[in-house]
Formats: sequence, structure tokens, C-alpha cells
Amino acid sequence: MTSKVGGAARRGLRRVRRLLGDSPVFLPVVLRATPLGTTRRLTDHTALVIEGMPRSGNTFARQAFDFAQPSPVVVSSHVHTPSAVIAAVRRDIPVLVLIRRPIDAVLSLIVAAPHVGFAAAIDEWIHHYEVLWPLRDCFVVAT
Repeated sequence: MTSKVGGAARRGLRRVRRLLGDSPVFLPVVLRATPLGTTRRLTDHTALVIEGMPRSGNTFARQAFDFAQPSPVVVSSHVHTPSAVIAAVRRDIPVLVLIRRPIDAVLSLIVAAPHVGFAAAIDEWIHHYEVLWPLRDCFVVAT
């Protein structure tokens, strides 16, 4: 179980990441903690971005896409911030935005990250897709 202090710190970091995650200007900061070996960063070789709110089938979609390719394709995924989508749209990189029913995504998030409260998870879901709404004609949406 998460301690109260540890949970509070994790909630605070999540709020900061959410605030910074709206703007591509802060994308390098958001990605600074990216584990080695991931392909979250956009590069000149990125052919596709697959993004969605956490617990929206990001891993499934990424692995299904990779499996369906006859040869490797450079895909950026798992940033879980609107900034990744915004940056890709600005660079004219194709984007697949994943969306899951809010209650399903939120409940899954709460189980996976117990430090996130229900209200905060709902707010995060709404915020994530509200930020992307103005760009809806620039990407493909998948459920």
C-alpha cells in the first residue's frame, strides 16, 4: 500500500506532469524520465504516434500495430500527454489517438495507480481529451 507521504508526492508529480503535458514546449521535460529503450521521443524517423490517456489500450494498440507490420516501423507511444499528439500534428506525423470509455479507463487507472483518486482520474480523462478536441480533424481516433 502507498504511504500517505509517498502517495501525496506521486499525486503532486502527476499534477505537474499534467500541467506540463499540455504544451509541446515542455515535452523534453516530460520525457526526461523516459526509460531507456523506449521510443517515446519524436525523431526524424518517427512514422506514427499512438497515444491515449493511460489505461486506454496503448500497449495493446502498439503491439498489435507492430505485429501487423512486415518490417519495423518507428512508432512513438506511451507518453500519455496531449503534448505528444500536438507535437506530432505540428510535424505532420500521422497520429492514432486511443480513447476508452471514461469509466473503464478511470477504474483501470485507479487499480494500477492507487495514489490517484477517482475525482482526479475523471478530471485527468476529461482534460486529456478536451485539450485534443480542437485538433480532432488532424488525427485518427480508435476505441
